Amino acid sequence: MGPGKQWRVSPAFKFATVYDSNVNREPSGQRDESVIFNIIPSVSLTRVGSKYGVLADYEMNYQAYTKDSSQQNGFNNRISDTMWYTGEKLTAKVYEGFGYMKTYATSEQSQRRTFVYNDANPEIIYNLTPKVSISSIYRNYFFHL
Repeated sequence: MGPGKQWRVSPAFKFATVYDSNVNREPSGQRDESVIFNIIPSVSLTRVGSKYGVLADYEMNYQAYTKDSSQQNGFNNRISDTMWYTGEKLTAKVYEGFGYMKTYATSEQSQRRTFVYNDANPEIIYNLTPKVSISSIYRNYFFHL
């Protein structure tokens, strides 16, 4: 990354509302409905040069249930980062993501579970001509319930 390239910090805030007619994933006649408020602060850190780039994101999502406070699940966290190099013929990228959240294990279960994921995806792209390239990507996902 050459001189004059700066790190950029970008804070953000999202607010979303979702209606769920079956919060506990129960059979007909026993279903509970709720409006779910999502409060999502985030921050990203970016630096892009003529050949190199780095991007890192952090997002925290808090869900508030209006009708059933026992459904409150605390904060869900997601972290991701991407690094890349772009040359005349060769491009190399690496993506890594990590998340820790509470969610339903399956649609039939009403109990929330802790869900952790960690994945990494390195990718190599070689340009044979300006319009034709070959690439290789490896995807590795790790989930833990």
